[in-house]
Amino acid sequence: MKIENRDDGRSKPDVSIITINWNTADLLEQCLESIVQSTKNISYEIIIIDNDSEGKDFKKVKEKFSEYTHFTWIENDKNIGASAANQAMPLCQGKYLLILGPDTIVKAGTFEKMVDFLDNNKEAGAVTAKLLNPDGSPQNYYYKFWNLPMVFLSTMVGRAIDKVFFRYRLRRYYFGGNIDAEKLTVVEQPAAACFMLRPGPVTADYLIDENFPFYFNDVDLCKRIYDSGSKILLLPFAEVIHFQSSAFKKVKPNWVRKEWRSSLIKYFKKHHKNKVIFLRLILLLDDVVPRFLRF
Repeated sequence: MKIENRDDGRSKPDVSIITINWNTADLLEQCLESIVQSTKNISYEIIIIDNDSEGKDFKKVKEKFSEYTHFTWIENDKNIGASAANQAMPLCQGKYLLILGPDTIVKAGTFEKMVDFLDNNKEAGAVTAKLLNPDGSPQNYYYKFWNLPMVFLSTMVGRAIDKVFFRYRLRRYYFGGNIDAEKLTVVEQPAAACFMLRPGPVTADYLIDENFPFYFNDVDLCKRIYDSGSKILLLPFAEVIHFQSSAFKKVKPNWVRKEWRSSLIKYFKKHHKNKVIFLRLILLLDDVVPRFLRF
């Protein structure tokens, strides 16, 4: 791991921004440009971590922003997923922490509004911005916490039952379809594309549980915030364009399925230990039914 451009002589900023890059240098570049252009009335620092991206594109981005002394660059020699955020924690001096996807464009005043809300609403443990598609339409990534019904609804049988008997009402309930992104709303599990939280007991040992490097790390973080007695709110007046990075679309589907399932099981072992056996039965059903239908 190599760290560059650390200026420890600065006063403590309002926000420490952590963003992790893997083969998305073009998106990262426009993300950083948007931060510089849109954030004027608060102080911030950025820790950018690269997880061993291919080629030299990341180095070009680092060179472009080399004049900014409040940018710190970390380069890893392997892809350790979201757990790379823990490398930034000893460097973070901000009043708040912000996890920001490199595949985002920050709209004017977004970070200021998030900071102001946390300053004035002590019951909020974290806030998320309203995520927008490039065409301006909302992205409803505000799920309930994963439980057995959600897992079942993610299977072929579950989707079919929901379609035939409930007209997808159950999936809408669990997977954010009923959330009105135009209203200030308490949410359980937003995506970590733009997620600001208070450092404290929840982050005392780690920000990201290293058992979830690629999937369910954001779910686990949100669950820990709620278990601490705090809430997470969606702020409709703070907006971020989210491009949904295609980096992981290049990964083999078999790896994605295996890693997702492994992380799901680990999540249940941590938060729903007495339900793991039922989880395994649902996953087994999801394996058997498609094979049975082929005959």
